[in-house]
Amino acid sequence: MAKDIQSIDDLTLDEQNANQGTERGRHMVEQSMRETGAGRSVLIDKNGKLIAGNVATEAWDDLDGEIVVVKTDGHKLVVVQRTDLDLADEQDNRARKLAYYDNRSSEVGLSWNATQVAADLEAGMDLDDMFQGEEIAAILEEAADALMPGEAPEPVIADPLDELIAKWKVARGQRWLVTGKASHMLVCDDCVKVQNTGLWAQDNASLIYDPEWADVPPFVTDGFDSVIAFTDAQRMGDVTNRFGAPTWVFTWDCGGSWWIPNRPLKRAKQALWYGQVSDFDCEGAFYGEPGKASSGVNSRGAYTYVPDPRGKHLADVYSASLVHLHKDGVHSHEKPLDWIRLMVGDCFPKECVVVDPFVGSGTTIAACEQLGRPSVGIEIGLGYFAYTLERMNNMGCDCRLDTRSI
Repeated sequence: MAKDIQSIDDLTLDEQNANQGTERGRHMVEQSMRETGAGRSVLIDKNGKLIAGNVATEAWDDLDGEIVVVKTDGHKLVVVQRTDLDLADEQDNRARKLAYYDNRSSEVGLSWNATQVAADLEAGMDLDDMFQGEEIAAILEEAADALMPGEAPEPVIADPLDELIAKWKVARGQRWLVTGKASHMLVCDDCVKVQNTGLWAQDNASLIYDPEWADVPPFVTDGFDSVIAFTDAQRMGDVTNRFGAPTWVFTWDCGGSWWIPNRPLKRAKQALWYGQVSDFDCEGAFYGEPGKASSGVNSRGAYTYVPDPRGKHLADVYSASLVHLHKDGVHSHEKPLDWIRLMVGDCFPKECVVVDPFVGSGTTIAACEQLGRPSVGIEIGLGYFAYTLERMNNMGCDCRLDTRSI
């Protein structure tokens, strides 16, 4: 008789899963769920033990997600219909992006546990339909090397982020003190939990806010001295309504055809599109009297402003080299270091602590170090947190684990 499954707590992970996974893959699954919701289903046996979907289940549990159980004997295909997604909707690309997340997370999250594969083969499991001879031989060779008599087995490291986790021995709940030109604090935990501990004085702090907008955590944004918010054009009104002045809003969707409401954008102290002038949507929103055409060089580099005869555009358009987002980055939303340094230097008071609750690969902390500005960075992903420590260490900073609990 099948076990009655009521909640995610009734599920059991498979400790003999042949795919040991990677930190990058685990983080990508969680990021996908935060941004686009639950995608594919997971599979359990009649006792509630996971056959497929161990990583997805752990990620969904971390997000306190609910579950729906469909009982079947395998003679019918279980089809999951997402009523909120539409592949044909050109304004909402979440469905198409979820397909990328599904395939890419499977690709980067695969790391065979050679010892477990060898044990399954020894028990008589036939894997010939799934592996070619040389493929299974390579896995078995790895298992044999790990079990050589008199030698301690070495950990299988399949991803650079996993290697950094092992090097820095990072874990959730840790607080690290980083000292260089300025003093920085890095915390590996949930940003809402960390904020409630009062690690910074809110009235003497500036905020860099770049969350997954599809699933924004309840991080309190009120009370910061200044805010830099990153978004795309579709969410511009939501962002400026959320914060109010003094807020700087940066968006990079220059080529789209979205209509931006005038009223919310006026609440932002400054709204800038970074991109080529030729990519700017000339049919976009405008207000007030026409501006004057101008070009020159400022602290952000060379710029050209082309006014619209119907009125003033809501943003200057800066044509500069700082337009290539996510290029060769470790994190999927990583911004250019030079870009972040210019923003922090131009927009934040020098005496304020810079707080980044979604620090990712540490670009904000690196920029603050170059500027000599103190900062606080929070990141829940172990791999990205370890990468940030490595990055700061390579910049000549002293990185020390603070044994005090947060």
